[in-house]
Amino acid sequence: MWLDIEVLTPVHVGTGELLSPLEYTANGQEVRIANLGRLFRRDPARAEVIGQKLAASSPAQLRGMTVDGLLTRQELADDALWRYRLSGSAATLAAVAGARGKEHELRLASKTPDGRVYLPGTAIKGAFRTALIFAWSAASPEWARQFLERELKAGAANGTVQRVLYGARQDPNHDLLRALVVGDTTGAPPSEVLQLA
Repeated sequence: MWLDIEVLTPVHVGTGELLSPLEYTANGQEVRIANLGRLFRRDPARAEVIGQKLAASSPAQLRGMTVDGLLTRQELADDALWRYRLSGSAATLAAVAGARGKEHELRLASKTPDGRVYLPGTAIKGAFRTALIFAWSAASPEWARQFLERELKAGAANGTVQRVLYGARQDPNHDLLRALVVGDTTGAPPSEVLQLA
């Protein structure tokens, strides 16, 4: 069965990886994510020059360095050297552009091997779990409050609370959501679904 999911609030499902200012360029209109590997494969001599510049830089210089300072104007204008572009509100784009060179980093979204953005099924299933907790606590707020206070006073870890909430007291086979299998969403180009927030 296929379902369409409408995201009501901004969602970030990331890889845990960060982009440093050496990997993107920003201005008031957009943020562009660089593909330096493509440049290095295309022009090994240029890769050597950039490598030497990075190697000769101190840690403080590296923290303040941006991809704009590494590439030539011609390279910055070459669309083939950019993986994708991100949009955002004027305030967000100005903040990212203003923070460049000050250890500002962007978080990467989950992507398929061909670079398409997707939501992992595990993240969607986690949203269902959160909705169940919310519905349960809204239906019985006093009981939920007493239960949580008792469990927290007893030093119960979140895992214990979750096991009780979802019925998995002995093992995962008793988890109410075990039968719910949620696949990953189909991927979409980053420039169509990602926005800076």
